[in-house]
Amino acid sequence: MRNGAILTGRLGACIPQKKLNNGLFLKSFGEPLTSISVINNYGQFAHLIHRAVRDLGVDCELVKNTLDVDELLRRDPDGLILSGGPSMDRIGNCTLYVREINLPILGICLGHQLIAETFDDTVSKGVSGGYAHVTVEIIEQDDILTDIGPIIKTWASHADEVNRLPKDFTILARSDRKSTRLNS
Repeated sequence: MRNGAILTGRLGACIPQKKLNNGLFLKSFGEPLTSISVINNYGQFAHLIHRAVRDLGVDCELVKNTLDVDELLRRDPDGLILSGGPSMDRIGNCTLYVREINLPILGICLGHQLIAETFDDTVSKGVSGGYAHVTVEIIEQDDILTDIGPIIKTWASHADEVNRLPKDFTILARSDRKSTRLNS
């Protein structure tokens, strides 16, 4: 895993409908995370992500993506979630967060894509789009996938996809739609 980044695709427009037992957010050494900053990239699910994490009993704060790195780090999060959003034009300082902050980072939708682009991958329009149910197969259990799987159902809401896996990342899960996958 590179710089603690976790790259997730359309898997997470909604967090799976199962309450996890310390399996959703774990530090590298298996310690539960206690404080998460959800970075608001102006996506329709940013507030839902914030609430879902808070409902899991994790101290969670929704913050603007325009905070500078030092200001974000003064909040002392154990990890970051980069929310979805309408376009790469509105990602604020997220690229700096991925490059400069050595914390676990979960990228959802646009967050997934900007992590990939930060590691020199490209994003393009996929072959299928629209809002639909998808089936996700867990390929490799990792800390973030503890107590999930081997198959889950979730929602996909767009067709953009990461074209190839960035160097030093591993596919952990994939959907029946090519553009949905979880990488670490």
